[in-house]
Amino acid sequence: MKRSLVCLLAAALCCSFTGCATIINDLSGGSSGTSNGNYPVTLNSEPGEAQYCIKDTEGKVVCEGKTPATVKLNARKAYFKGKDYVVTFKKDGYDDLAYPIKRTLNGWYLGGNLLIGGLIGYLIVDPATGAMWRLEKNVKVTLKQKELLKSEADSITILTLESVPMELRSRMIRLTVR
Repeated sequence: MKRSLVCLLAAALCCSFTGCATIINDLSGGSSGTSNGNYPVTLNSEPGEAQYCIKDTEGKVVCEGKTPATVKLNARKAYFKGKDYVVTFKKDGYDDLAYPIKRTLNGWYLGGNLLIGGLIGYLIVDPATGAMWRLEKNVKVTLKQKELLKSEADSITILTLESVPMELRSRMIRLTVR
Protein backbone atom coordinates (compact mmCIF):
# COMPACT_ATOMS: atom_id res chain seq x y z
CA MET A 1 0.00 0.00 0.00
CA LYS A 2 2.77 2.45 0.96
CA ARG A 3 4.75 1.52 -2.15
CA SER A 4 1.71 2.26 -4.40
CA LEU A 5 1.15 5.59 -2.69
CA VAL A 6 4.83 6.54 -3.11
CA CYS A 7 4.71 5.63 -6.84
CA LEU A 8 1.54 7.65 -7.32
CA LEU A 9 3.04 10.67 -5.55
CA ALA A 10 6.25 10.39 -7.59
CA ALA A 11 4.25 10.29 -10.83
CA ALA A 12 2.20 13.32 -9.76
CA LEU A 13 5.37 15.19 -8.84
CA CYS A 14 6.94 14.43 -12.23
CA CYS A 15 3.79 15.61 -14.00
CA SER A 16 3.74 18.85 -12.06
CA PHE A 17 7.18 19.73 -13.45
CA THR A 18 6.33 19.09 -17.08
CA GLY A 19 3.84 20.41 -19.59
CA CYS A 20 0.82 18.36 -20.53
CA ALA A 21 1.26 18.80 -24.29
CA THR A 22 4.88 17.70 -23.91
CA ILE A 23 3.84 14.60 -21.91
CA ILE A 24 1.03 13.59 -24.28
CA ASN A 25 3.16 14.16 -27.38
CA ASP A 26 5.95 12.02 -25.95
CA LEU A 27 3.56 9.26 -24.81
CA SER A 28 1.79 9.17 -28.19
CA GLY A 29 5.08 8.60 -29.99
CA GLY A 30 4.83 11.93 -31.74
CA SER A 31 1.52 11.23 -33.49
CA SER A 32 0.27 14.62 -32.42
CA GLY A 33 3.73 16.16 -32.64
CA THR A 34 6.83 15.76 -30.55
CA SER A 35 8.14 17.47 -27.49
CA ASN A 36 10.46 19.59 -29.63
CA GLY A 37 7.58 20.87 -31.75
CA ASN A 38 8.31 18.83 -34.91
CA TYR A 39 5.21 17.58 -36.68
CA PRO A 40 4.91 15.10 -39.54
CA VAL A 41 2.91 16.75 -42.33
CA THR A 42 1.75 14.60 -45.26
CA LEU A 43 1.56 16.35 -48.63
CA ASN A 44 -0.66 14.98 -51.42
CA SER A 45 -1.77 16.47 -54.71
CA GLU A 46 -4.18 15.61 -57.46
CA PRO A 47 -2.64 14.94 -59.93
CA GLY A 48 0.27 13.31 -58.13
CA GLU A 49 3.98 13.94 -58.50
CA ALA A 50 3.64 17.71 -58.28
CA GLN A 51 6.72 19.64 -57.22
CA TYR A 52 6.39 21.26 -53.80
CA CYS A 53 8.45 23.92 -52.08
CA ILE A 54 7.89 24.78 -48.42
CA LYS A 55 8.98 28.20 -47.15
CA ASP A 56 8.75 29.65 -43.67
CA THR A 57 7.34 33.12 -42.99
CA GLU A 58 10.76 34.69 -43.57
CA GLY A 59 10.83 33.20 -47.09
CA LYS A 60 13.51 30.62 -46.28
CA VAL A 61 13.12 27.34 -48.19
CA VAL A 62 12.62 24.56 -45.64
CA CYS A 63 12.29 21.62 -48.03
CA GLU A 64 11.43 20.65 -51.60
CA GLY A 65 10.35 17.47 -53.34
CA LYS A 66 7.53 15.69 -55.15
CA THR A 67 4.15 14.57 -53.86
CA PRO A 68 3.20 12.36 -52.15
CA ALA A 69 5.59 13.02 -49.27
CA THR A 70 5.74 13.36 -45.51
CA VAL A 71 7.95 16.09 -44.08
CA LYS A 72 8.69 17.14 -40.49
CA LEU A 73 8.05 20.80 -39.76
CA ASN A 74 8.85 22.61 -36.54
CA ALA A 75 5.85 24.46 -35.09
CA ARG A 76 8.09 26.44 -32.71
CA LYS A 77 9.71 29.69 -33.77
CA ALA A 78 10.73 31.02 -30.36
CA TYR A 79 9.53 31.01 -26.76
CA PHE A 80 5.74 31.46 -26.92
CA LYS A 81 5.95 32.02 -30.70
CA GLY A 82 4.75 29.55 -33.30
CA LYS A 83 5.89 29.12 -36.89
CA ASP A 84 3.78 29.15 -40.07
CA TYR A 85 4.65 27.91 -43.55
CA VAL A 86 3.53 28.22 -47.16
CA VAL A 87 3.81 25.25 -49.48
CA THR A 88 3.71 25.95 -53.22
CA PHE A 89 2.68 23.15 -55.56
CA LYS A 90 3.74 23.20 -59.25
CA LYS A 91 3.13 20.84 -62.15
CA ASP A 92 3.44 21.41 -65.88
CA GLY A 93 0.05 22.10 -67.45
CA TYR A 94 -1.47 23.20 -64.11
CA ASP A 95 -1.73 26.51 -62.27
CA ASP A 96 0.62 26.92 -59.32
CA LEU A 97 -1.09 26.70 -55.94
CA ALA A 98 0.12 28.22 -52.67
CA TYR A 99 -1.26 26.57 -49.52
CA PRO A 100 -0.71 28.08 -46.04
CA ILE A 101 0.17 25.74 -43.16
CA LYS A 102 -0.69 27.68 -40.03
CA ARG A 103 0.01 26.67 -36.46
CA THR A 104 -2.75 26.42 -33.90
CA LEU A 105 -2.70 25.92 -30.15
CA ASN A 106 -2.44 22.30 -29.11
CA GLY A 107 -5.56 21.16 -27.24
CA TRP A 108 -3.40 19.31 -24.73
CA TYR A 109 -1.63 22.58 -23.94
CA LEU A 110 -4.93 24.35 -23.29
CA GLY A 111 -6.89 21.69 -21.39
CA GLY A 112 -4.23 19.26 -20.25
CA ASN A 113 -2.19 21.81 -18.32
CA LEU A 114 -5.35 22.78 -16.49
CA LEU A 115 -5.56 19.21 -15.16
CA ILE A 116 -1.95 17.99 -15.10
CA GLY A 117 0.82 20.42 -16.02
CA GLY A 118 -0.27 23.52 -14.15
CA LEU A 119 1.47 26.88 -14.44
CA ILE A 120 4.83 25.27 -15.11
CA GLY A 121 3.34 23.57 -18.17
CA TYR A 122 1.53 26.71 -19.32
CA LEU A 123 4.38 29.15 -18.81
CA ILE A 124 7.63 27.20 -19.13
CA VAL A 125 7.74 23.64 -20.48
CA ASP A 126 5.26 23.63 -23.38
CA PRO A 127 6.21 27.11 -24.70
CA ALA A 128 9.93 26.26 -24.46
CA THR A 129 9.61 22.90 -26.24
CA GLY A 130 7.13 24.09 -28.87
CA ALA A 131 4.60 21.44 -27.81
CA MET A 132 2.03 24.19 -27.22
CA TRP A 133 1.63 24.44 -31.01
CA ARG A 134 0.44 21.95 -33.58
CA LEU A 135 0.38 21.89 -37.38
CA GLU A 136 -2.05 20.43 -39.86
CA LYS A 137 -1.27 16.72 -40.35
CA ASN A 138 -2.58 16.22 -43.89
CA VAL A 139 -2.43 18.64 -46.79
CA LYS A 140 -4.29 17.53 -49.92
CA VAL A 141 -4.70 19.89 -52.85
CA THR A 142 -6.26 19.64 -56.29
CA LEU A 143 -4.38 21.54 -58.95
CA LYS A 144 -6.40 23.38 -61.60
CA GLN A 145 -5.55 22.64 -65.21
CA LYS A 146 -4.28 25.65 -67.16
CA GLU A 147 -6.48 27.11 -69.85
CA LEU A 148 -4.75 26.14 -73.09
CA LEU A 149 -7.06 27.61 -75.69
CA LYS A 150 -8.47 31.12 -75.72
CA SER A 151 -12.05 31.73 -76.77
CA GLU A 152 -11.02 34.40 -79.27
CA ALA A 153 -10.93 32.90 -82.76
CA ASP A 154 -8.03 35.04 -83.98
CA SER A 155 -5.49 34.12 -81.30
CA ILE A 156 -2.79 31.48 -81.38
CA THR A 157 -1.04 30.01 -78.36
CA ILE A 158 2.36 28.39 -78.81
CA LEU A 159 3.40 25.85 -76.20
CA THR A 160 6.14 23.30 -75.81
CA LEU A 161 4.99 19.71 -76.06
CA GLU A 162 5.95 19.06 -72.42
CA SER A 163 3.51 21.72 -71.18
CA VAL A 164 0.52 20.11 -72.93
CA PRO A 165 -1.30 17.55 -70.75
CA MET A 166 -1.36 14.01 -72.17
CA GLU A 167 -5.16 13.97 -72.53
CA LEU A 168 -5.06 17.02 -74.85
CA ARG A 169 -2.22 15.88 -77.12
CA SER A 170 -4.56 13.82 -79.33
CA ARG A 171 -6.41 17.05 -80.22
CA MET A 172 -3.25 18.83 -81.36
CA ILE A 173 -2.75 19.82 -85.00
CA ARG A 174 0.69 19.58 -86.60
CA LEU A 175 1.76 22.70 -88.46
CA THR A 176 4.61 22.75 -90.93
CA VAL A 177 6.59 25.82 -91.75
CA ARG A 178 7.56 26.32 -95.42
